[in-house]
Amino acid sequence: SPPPPPAGKMGALRRAVGRLREVGAAGPLSLPGATNCGCGSGILAHYRQARTLAGWTAIWYFFAACCVITSKTLLEELPSHVWTLTLWQFAVTVVCARVWLAARPGSGKPQVVSKAQRRLLLAEGVTIYLGLVSTNAAFGLMSASLVETIKATEPVPSVIFAAILMGEGWAPATEQIALAVVVTGVMLMSYAESTFQLSGQRYHR
Repeated sequence: SPPPPPAGKMGALRRAVGRLREVGAAGPLSLPGATNCGCGSGILAHYRQARTLAGWTAIWYFFAACCVITSKTLLEELPSHVWTLTLWQFAVTVVCARVWLAARPGSGKPQVVSKAQRRLLLAEGVTIYLGLVSTNAAFGLMSASLVETIKATEPVPSVIFAAILMGEGWAPATEQIALAVVVTGVMLMSYAESTFQLSGQRYHR
């Protein structure tokens, strides 16, 4: 017969060590959401996803800054060529997007798009084009930092349009407070910015 378990704190410690040895001999723990190879692989997968997301975010910020700097520089030299600059930006975007799609596996066949979807895509393309034209025009009238700060208020009309036109309902109180903070910050910076012009504000909107 097995010896009786020791008493006291040492006995409890020995029993805990014995249980850990039994678990280790039985194999890795089976946790909800963990893979068969152990929970370490799940943590590693999350780490890789976070690293990939951080990398793409850094690339996005870098090229966005390059776009703002080049647009501001070109418009300082050619202030009356806002529409031409926007046209070239979209042309380069189309070429890059086509090359990216061609390089992806399984993207050779075009997807079937209905007439309603085509009308929606056309309307979205026109609004994006006019929005970029307005941004470029604002670059020619105000500083790039102020233009980008004013663009931070874009969620405000988006929330209003989504609530009124799409029936999504109004945002929760916490989101409304966050939007109010953003709007207040933009108003303070616009008031303090020496390059602020009402004409630039009108063009951006």
